[in-house]
Amino acid sequence: MKILYYLIFSFLFVNLSFAQEDENQTEKNYERTGDTPIYEAKLNVGLVFIGNANFTYENLLNDESSIGASVSFPFDDFISWDLNFSATAFYRFYFGEGYGKGVFAEGFGMFNNYEETLKKGAPGERFDKTENVSDFALGLGGGYKMVSKGGVSLEFHLGIGRNLFNYGLDGRSFNFVPRGGIHVGYQF
Repeated sequence: MKILYYLIFSFLFVNLSFAQEDENQTEKNYERTGDTPIYEAKLNVGLVFIGNANFTYENLLNDESSIGASVSFPFDDFISWDLNFSATAFYRFYFGEGYGKGVFAEGFGMFNNYEETLKKGAPGERFDKTENVSDFALGLGGGYKMVSKGGVSLEFHLGIGRNLFNYGLDGRSFNFVPRGGIHVGYQF
C-alpha cells in the first residue's frame, strides 16, 4: 500500500513540476492579451476606384486564424458590373510571424446575385431576356497582410470561387466568381 501511495505522489509531483515549467517559458508567445486588437474593419480601395463598394469585418480568433464577413455592391457605371450584390463569409489561416498578419490562405462561401442575359425562344425566334439570378459559390484564396503598430492594416489578396447552382440552366454562363483587392483597415 505504501508503494501505491509513493507512486501516486511521485506521478503528481512530476506532472506539477512540468506544469510550472510551461508557465515560465522564455520563448516569444503570441497569445491574445488585453491590448491585442481582435477586430478589424476594412475597405477595398482597389474596387472603390472602379465603382464597387466592398466592406469587410474580420474577427481574429488567435495568432493563426480568423473569421470574417464581406459585402460588395456596385455604385457606379464606370464598368459594366454583372454582379448586383454579394455577401461573403470566410475563414483565414495565417502563416506569418505575428498576431493575424503575414501570408494567409482562406476558404470562403459567397452568396451572389447577378444579372444574366439569356437567349430565349425557339430557333429562329430567339430574343434576349435579362434576369437576376442568385447563386452560392465556394472558393479558395490567399494573400498578404501588413499591420502597423498603430493598428492600420494593408492587405492584398486574390481568390476564385465556383458557383454551385444555376449553371447550365437556359444557357447561363456565370460560373466562376472572383474575390480580391487591396484593403485598407483598422484593428481595434
